[in-house]
Amino acid sequence: MDKTMPWQELIDIIRLFYPNNEGPGRPARPLIGMLKL
Repeated sequence: MDKTMPWQELIDIIRLFYPNNEGPGRPARPLIGMLKL
C-alpha cells in the first residue's frame, strides 16, 4: 500500500491544516490513522 500512495507527502500537506492537541477539547487522532481509515 505504501508504494501506491506516498503517505508522507500527503501528510506533509495536510499537517498544515490538521488540528493540533493544544487547547481545550478532545485530543486530535493521529493523522496517519485518520488517512488510512
